[in-house]
Amino acid sequence: MPESRTARVSATEINPSNRALVSLARAQSYRQGEVRDAVLQSLAPFGGPGVLASPGETVLLKPNLVTYPSENRPSCTHPEVVLAIARLVREIGGRPVIGDSPALGSLQGVATKTGLAEAARAEGIPLQTLSGIRVMKVTLSGEVFHLPVAAEAVKADAIINLPKFKAHRQATLTFGVKNLYGCVPSKRKAFRHFASGGDLDWFCNMLVANAVALRPRFTLVDGIVGMEGQGPTRGNPRPLNVLVGGTDVTAVDSTCCRIVDYPPLGLSTIKAARRLGVGVWDPDRIDLAGEPLETLVVRDFQFAREIPIFFSLPQLLKSCLRSFREMLAPDPSGPR
Repeated sequence: MPESRTARVSATEINPSNRALVSLARAQSYRQGEVRDAVLQSLAPFGGPGVLASPGETVLLKPNLVTYPSENRPSCTHPEVVLAIARLVREIGGRPVIGDSPALGSLQGVATKTGLAEAARAEGIPLQTLSGIRVMKVTLSGEVFHLPVAAEAVKADAIINLPKFKAHRQATLTFGVKNLYGCVPSKRKAFRHFASGGDLDWFCNMLVANAVALRPRFTLVDGIVGMEGQGPTRGNPRPLNVLVGGTDVTAVDSTCCRIVDYPPLGLSTIKAARRLGVGVWDPDRIDLAGEPLETLVVRDFQFAREIPIFFSLPQLLKSCLRSFREMLAPDPSGPR
């Protein structure tokens, strides 16, 4: 039986001030020095790198490693953003661990394809497949959720959420809240799509509750090169030249919407956060630091042609079979 842990969370516990701070940092490329400078700029309004970790803590870095990236399709968080955070955690005296549970493929395989595995290995930063199960009970606005999440994520002293800025065929846009769904191990993600019955409100309530259960300490969205069009895996690169950071994941997502001129309450996960009283979504209650928002806004971002969130039983079985075949396939990183 999976280990169980109860978490009852109210809106005031998540954000007692009902205001939030979000940072905007500009970066033109993924050169190591430029990314580090932008990350430091992102962290400065929150007191600097110390917001990430304390000495001795194990810190899970959760990038978006959804699947093997195709050529010129930036579906995954760029390795340099992940490594910049990992280096800062280590400088503080923490122990960074990079973890995810890709929708398709293995963590090692996807990280190898992106270049993250080799770079992390060279710096002695471990990769951790999120495969253990812990059931979390979360109560929000009277609604009770029983959520299977990765035991490795729950056991970490802190989670740093490192999403990719992307259009999404099922969710319109994917940022911080949606990225944390990668902490649901293996095919349990697909089973949740099946269990939704196509009810988008139910599904997004679950995504928000999942984010509450995991409580990321900081979220930093990689929008240096985002993805527009048929995301989250088949879209096209769109340079946005920005990192968006904050301790309130709802506020970070709301601000990302504004960068692509999309109304925050048009995003289903933000509507769910409002329904459940989670975080700060209202731009009037979000204080921005760093680059002026108006200098970053793009008004011609290409959104995806949306499809239902529901996975039929044949789709679910096909997905499971594909994962089984991938599990049997040789590791693309070779013997280790």
